[in-house]
Amino acid sequence: MNLRYKRTRQWLLFWVLTLLPFSSLFILESTKSEALNIFLGVYFLFFYPIYCIFCFFRTIGIWIAGPEYIKDGYSQKFNAKLRANQIIMDLEDFNLKEKKRKKLEKELSAISKKYKSTVGSVKQL
Repeated sequence: MNLRYKRTRQWLLFWVLTLLPFSSLFILESTKSEALNIFLGVYFLFFYPIYCIFCFFRTIGIWIAGPEYIKDGYSQKFNAKLRANQIIMDLEDFNLKEKKRKKLEKELSAISKKYKSTVGSVKQL
């Protein structure tokens, strides 16, 4: 699991926020704590439904946004040519910090080496 990607962090947070309170229901039965009972009641009746609605609309927003530029190694949908073009467009930004610029250049050279047959050289791009 690579937490570098927003999609992975979103789904991990969703499942943690879903499974943690449900698993605490078993603890609630054995401890009978009033504070824990109030917390879980507020969580399940207020915060969790709002979070589920947020996740629903965020997922629809991601679908509407169009194709996502996925980095190498994350998905079978990875397209080296699309990612290389996106990196080149990002590198043309003059307000880019030096650290980010070096990181993008390193990724572009790695993609051009690994996918030389589909992408070609950096100069061709």
